[in-house]
Amino acid sequence: MLPWHESNASLSARCVSGSENVFAYPKPDLFDKMDLPTYGLYVRHVENITFDNVKMYYTNEDVRPAPVFDDIKDFHISNTGAKSNASTMPAVFWHVTAPE
Repeated sequence: MLPWHESNASLSARCVSGSENVFAYPKPDLFDKMDLPTYGLYVRHVENITFDNVKMYYTNEDVRPAPVFDDIKDFHISNTGAKSNASTMPAVFWHVTAPE
């Protein structure tokens, strides 16, 4: 089983650990699946983003949350859903502000 049923503080530490390599992103081969905090979207350091009519699901059981949003300003979400199970958070939001 993947370790994503951890506490919010532990999950947060995993997401922000290590240095950011902004010149190498967004190459997916930088990460092992086991290192990613989400099975869906990992959105970080973004301003003015909208999600509308987005559906996230998995084929094989996954205990990680679908989206993780960290350091987002002016965030809009509507008609969006994600598959999750009883042992995980369906979504994680850290440092997210809605439009004024």
